[in-house]
Amino acid sequence: ANFMESRNVVYVSHYKGQRQQPLRNVYIPAPTLARVLRGSKLLLWRGERVEVTPERWLALPAGQSLTFVNEPGATGFESVTLSFLVQPPADWLANVTLTEKAPCLFSDASLTFCFDALVNGTEHQLAEVTQQHLAMALLAQLHDTGALSLLFPANKMTWRDRVSRYLMAEPGAEHSLEKAAQALSVSRATLHRRLKTEGYPFRQILADIRMGYSLTVMQKGCTVTEAALASGYESPARFSERFKQIFGVTPTQYRQTIKSF
Repeated sequence: ANFMESRNVVYVSHYKGQRQQPLRNVYIPAPTLARVLRGSKLLLWRGERVEVTPERWLALPAGQSLTFVNEPGATGFESVTLSFLVQPPADWLANVTLTEKAPCLFSDASLTFCFDALVNGTEHQLAEVTQQHLAMALLAQLHDTGALSLLFPANKMTWRDRVSRYLMAEPGAEHSLEKAAQALSVSRATLHRRLKTEGYPFRQILADIRMGYSLTVMQKGCTVTEAALASGYESPARFSERFKQIFGVTPTQYRQTIKSF
């Protein structure tokens, strides 16, 4: 809820689990680093199984839909994701080449330091300019290691990306195409036309963002009804139906994997 007030330049989410968590169709709305702290994550990537461990991070471009299983270790599962709402300098992306390899990178002390500083700075609601500098420091380290192209395979944002990052600020708020267009400094007709050209209607993007948000809400201990309302659904039954349709488990089943409430 304090995301809008602090004007974060990244979006941080924490996930925990005491039981195996199988999920499918988890939408990644912005370039995201996913770091496992305890246990492991088994990702299905283009027909191959990729294991993500504390030493091996995920570097995911925007627009992906992931299928994975979070596997608890001896002390459970824990991960933190960091989604960038800012772009690196254009010249850092000038020579980007598309890759078919798994979206993974091996961490080192410098990356870990910058990652932790940015997460801590965001959660302590540091000034926006300070967060900008911390974000650029981490992006610079990724650029130095040659991993930046995993997060940013193109040097231009799609309109789906722009709308997604706008909606991430408050997924459960009252959203409309008109409000999004105003925030992005274009007319309603122009935004509608550009999203239609890309094949992603506004309502579909909003639904994808809200479903992903519901996972983080339940991670904080909210009930299914609270998660439904926070995600913009008036009917918990409709929310549960949609959740199961997308992720392959019910909200109740997902909550049971987190901890004993």
